[in-house]
Amino acid sequence: MRNLVSLPAGVRVLGALCGDKPRCGLALAALLVAWPAASRADVVETAGGERLEGEGLEFLEDGLRLAGRRLRWEEVALVRQTPETGLEAYEARAAALDPGDAAGWFELGEWCRDRGLSDPAQGCFERAVAARPDHEGARGGLGQVLQDGAWVDAKPLFEGRARAVKEGDKEGWRRVARWAADHRLDRYEYLSLRNLLAVDAFDTRGLKAIRPYTDRVRTGLAPIVPLEGDWHLTVDRTLHHQKKVYAVYAYDIVRLDGTGKPCAGEGRRNEDYLAWDQPVLAAADGEVVAAESHHDDNTPGRVGAFDQSNVLLIDHGHDVYTLYHHLKKGSLAVKLRDRVRTGQVVARVGNSGASGMPHLHFCVVEGRVGVSVPFWFRDFALVVEGGREVRVERGRPPEGSTVRSLWRPSEEGEPGGAGGGDGAREVRGAEWVPTGGEGLGGEVDRALARAAGFLAARQLEGGPWAHYQTAEVVPGAGVSALVLAALAEAPFEARRVAEGALERGAAWLDKRLEGGAVTDPLHPIGYRKYATALTARAFRALGGEPWTSRLASMRHYLIQSQLDEGEGLPPFDWQYGAWNYYENDRRETRRVDVSVAAYVLDALWRLEVPADDAVWARARRFLDATRNPADAAHEALDGGFAFSPRLSKAGQVRVEGRGAIHRSYGSATADGLRALLACGAPPDDPARREALGWIAAHFRLDANPGFPEEDRTGWGAATRYYWLAALAESLRGCLPEGRLAAPSGERDWASEVAGALLESQQEDGSWRGGSNLMGEHHPEVATALAMLALEACLPGLE
Repeated sequence: MRNLVSLPAGVRVLGALCGDKPRCGLALAALLVAWPAASRADVVETAGGERLEGEGLEFLEDGLRLAGRRLRWEEVALVRQTPETGLEAYEARAAALDPGDAAGWFELGEWCRDRGLSDPAQGCFERAVAARPDHEGARGGLGQVLQDGAWVDAKPLFEGRARAVKEGDKEGWRRVARWAADHRLDRYEYLSLRNLLAVDAFDTRGLKAIRPYTDRVRTGLAPIVPLEGDWHLTVDRTLHHQKKVYAVYAYDIVRLDGTGKPCAGEGRRNEDYLAWDQPVLAAADGEVVAAESHHDDNTPGRVGAFDQSNVLLIDHGHDVYTLYHHLKKGSLAVKLRDRVRTGQVVARVGNSGASGMPHLHFCVVEGRVGVSVPFWFRDFALVVEGGREVRVERGRPPEGSTVRSLWRPSEEGEPGGAGGGDGAREVRGAEWVPTGGEGLGGEVDRALARAAGFLAARQLEGGPWAHYQTAEVVPGAGVSALVLAALAEAPFEARRVAEGALERGAAWLDKRLEGGAVTDPLHPIGYRKYATALTARAFRALGGEPWTSRLASMRHYLIQSQLDEGEGLPPFDWQYGAWNYYENDRRETRRVDVSVAAYVLDALWRLEVPADDAVWARARRFLDATRNPADAAHEALDGGFAFSPRLSKAGQVRVEGRGAIHRSYGSATADGLRALLACGAPPDDPARREALGWIAAHFRLDANPGFPEEDRTGWGAATRYYWLAALAESLRGCLPEGRLAAPSGERDWASEVAGALLESQQEDGSWRGGSNLMGEHHPEVATALAMLALEACLPGLE
């Protein structure tokens, strides 16, 4: 496959665009297709004050046509082209249908579905089935197939076929698509075609088959024209956009002079072109999830390779992205994980990749396989003959036209573009109005937004969150760092809800940095390693000044505080390579454990400590001393991890000839696994393989596994949310697609963890444990841990 976006190793964004295996084992984000509710028809207001409404507005060379009327440009004052139409027509047609007319209800259901009316379509198919239970088309519309004489849900059958398709097998996906088409299962056919085109974005048959579906996708995203001034939308005369799945509805945008030329002279240099080095703007609010700027720009007239384009990808939530191609080398003004606002300068127009002259390739794509979908710009003008502006509130300008952005930030603050796809949103004035959504991924997004709102409301004056070990409400650096990390890594909408709290919390923790460490002088146990590691993780996610400038000192502190020869420890000492939970220097009162090590190592990995740094080798010594290498002769030697080489919260067992073996248990093993991943342990590393096997064999969600059946200490139940966070983060690192091979069969770990957490979320958006042993009775602690777990599940739910 020719990759559209090339990313650094370890970054997983738009997996199929970047060469990852398609996510085929899940329901795939509620079947990846959302048909949001429809709205009013197209509208044209004339210069004389007349208002025309209707469907199918048509742009002409010298004007437009709507509702049987042809208007010249000088007659037009305003255009509002609406991508979803027909609700009123549906209601009229439904009122005229007889309840027993199965064919009529089915036909109306297909009509609704083709116009993005998902709920009415569902109702029509249900009425058709009520009138004629064996109506195959209506059953297919409801996602059902006939099996052994009974109509059953097709989802498990589809997932079984999808899992059987081997990586890179186009024909396998084509067979699944044919199966879905034979049973009139439109959504599953669409999914199959998407996965086929993830293997080969240029597959001619796949592109032809998917067009009826993509033509009716409505994301709800209304981007601005991402450039300032007058720009020409070139005509795709060679139909090259139609030959690749990620560009079908894209625009190539150039700048022309008064004579219609894109350049001065013969255009031998990039600098001769009017588009060259012009600022590119963010088309909607979002988060940067791919950014590449190291490829050389082409000499005009010479076309480079597809995968040599400098590119920017911005996530707008709900599986919808804007894609900017052919950017100028070194021009990116943003980086990965940066949050951008509508109209912000993000890059410059260049001539990289499959480009013969400076221009911007812009489109909206849906899903991890980067399927180009229709979109409608907002707040722009069509520049017609004589330089006259025809204002368009929302519309899809025709190729060959010239557009001029009219967008300006509002005084109240620009709300930005809407989300789309599953759970689409629209912008109305300055408020975000949800328009529904389905699927587990959408539920998780909404749960995280509610949790973010709860944590924002619980923030104390000045920016911190309360300590969990005090009766009175006082600030706690450890809890504040945990909450900040959970909020900083949340999806776009949740971060938007807590934006002010994030800024205040980061500023409060920043003031407590001393020598690269987050200090908490109010409490005898400052949790300095935890607090510093989590704060570094949060600052890394937030990016930008002043947070980025703090990371070097924090990285230095975390490396220097590792126990090694500097504390007089030889490499074979059981404390060597670990981090002290406390801040004392006395060997007999130190506490080292796999939990602190996991948090610190995860932070150092995020801070990009080189793989050959000695910190990793030292840490491996400690990790190897903490685990129980698998040995079939001894049940306690099961491949899991204890708390430390000298302690396990799950207790110990005596093994003849081996002495005391400290029991493995769930959160310690998950911490050990994510620490190994941070250290760079490959899939065939015995410690990594055995830890994953232990988790698969002991997988449970109601409590931390591995404790005796009569757990008199109560630690198993008291650390449930910590266990789920450690479990999800460790599995995301090695099984991001959400599947875990367990002795009882394959487990959909991401869906199961997410489902368990959604069930236990409180009405106020929080989570609460029942024990104070580790602070999970404190809602800030439990909620932050639950958020981290859900955030780790998200890649497996897409």
